[in-house]
Amino acid sequence: MYTSGTTGFPKGVMLSHRNMEKQMMTGSQVWGGKKGEIMLTTVPMNHIFGVISTLELYHLGCVSLLMPPFDPRKVLDAIRDYRVSFIPVVPTMLIFLMMVFDPAKDDTSSLDLLICSGGPLALDTLENAQKTFKIEITQGYGCTEVGGSMTRQRRDWPRKPGSVGFPMPGLALRVVNADGKDVTRGEEGEVICKGPIVMKGYLNKPEETSAALVNGWLHTGDIGKLDEDGELYITGRLKDLIIKGGENIDPGVAEGWLYKHPAIWECAVVAVKDPKYGEDVAAAVTLKPGQQATEEELLTYLGEHLHHFVAPKKIFFLDAMPKTGLGKILKREIRRIINEK
Repeated sequence: MYTSGTTGFPKGVMLSHRNMEKQMMTGSQVWGGKKGEIMLTTVPMNHIFGVISTLELYHLGCVSLLMPPFDPRKVLDAIRDYRVSFIPVVPTMLIFLMMVFDPAKDDTSSLDLLICSGGPLALDTLENAQKTFKIEITQGYGCTEVGGSMTRQRRDWPRKPGSVGFPMPGLALRVVNADGKDVTRGEEGEVICKGPIVMKGYLNKPEETSAALVNGWLHTGDIGKLDEDGELYITGRLKDLIIKGGENIDPGVAEGWLYKHPAIWECAVVAVKDPKYGEDVAAAVTLKPGQQATEEELLTYLGEHLHHFVAPKKIFFLDAMPKTGLGKILKREIRRIINEK
């Protein structure tokens, strides 16, 4: 199974039958399901999220309703017509579903579990989606290298905004600093994990395998923190960090404020080359249909909420964000586009 390639070129992940069986069994245990219930499979089967979602439901005796390429209108029609109980989506899909939702004809009351994973979900998007579909959204976090999920929110535990849940049963998960030492609860660091769901390595890439698997621990490259209950919060990517004058800047902070602006549909904050600092901060945005905004307006807005050193200095307006087939924003492609301008 290949990675999505959001931060680099896709890599072939070697997953054993044991990896996938363990992921399927533990996943079924965490989210469950009843025999005969219907899951609408919206995520493609060339992505680990689509594969493991389907395997788990088959293991539980549920029905998987397969869809052709994602179409938000057809998804909502299917939920209503087939009384769908489960649906896995990525954040981009959730946004498109809200855009076409019509309370006069759409009925999502049959949904028992609306799962959102596969990428960061902005808190505003989460709140708006829960109001729109009248269901508490359940989040998880994982990657191809573990055959699906590393953490999941539990049905028997309150869903905390921003949390991606508890580690999967049988999986050891830590948050560590640059020296590989565990950080304190609430402090950010790299998320690493070890257990029977972790991959064997990358196909024909021994150097990348050695960098990712250190003494059996998978180094995810994701930045996160654990709260007092042991729930994980993902706050960024190590490769996405902007190094401005030797200072690390997390792009997720500015992205969070941009998503709160009424005109912004999607955004990505990335590094641009700068002769003084080496790198500086810029943002690429797309606007909601019918909305308008200027660069000056957005820079002023960000300046009201962020320290001037970490606030974007340039805004680039795009017609559409470059994305993977699953809808993840390709920051490496955005960096290329912006730095060529």
